[in-house]
Amino acid sequence: MINIEIDRDYRNSLGIERLTGSFFDEKGNINYSDDQGGLYDTFDGSINKQIFSKNIASNLNSSKFKGIKDVLDFNVHPFDTYIAKILISIVIYKRNNQIQQLTQEDYNHIFDVLFGEKANIVEDVEKDIPKQLTYVPHKQKSRF
Repeated sequence: MINIEIDRDYRNSLGIERLTGSFFDEKGNINYSDDQGGLYDTFDGSINKQIFSKNIASNLNSSKFKGIKDVLDFNVHPFDTYIAKILISIVIYKRNNQIQQLTQEDYNHIFDVLFGEKANIVEDVEKDIPKQLTYVPHKQKSRF
């Protein structure tokens, strides 16, 4: 499993809502109870992610086996390098074609070049990513 942490963005561009039932909830945002700090907070996530590490030079200097994992901002298992190849291919494609937002045809072209198949990525994302989450309080620390 690869965990790509989303960036904070105070425009709530993810469109995902999670309410805790607290007076402090902000509609349309991901709200949660910070059990460590004992307070409620809101997370605003971005649809944009800087996938490249801020420490590429030091990563390359300290890495025994240099590779694509050294330029990314998240850990990639050697068996999962296809994910890194997809992300890097998207970045290169967008840069070479001066594209900000990819279309279905763009995704189809990228997946066809990489894997020899078409991918309905836009439809799959809409199907697989929920727009509303259910709040489940911590069993011992819940304040409800």
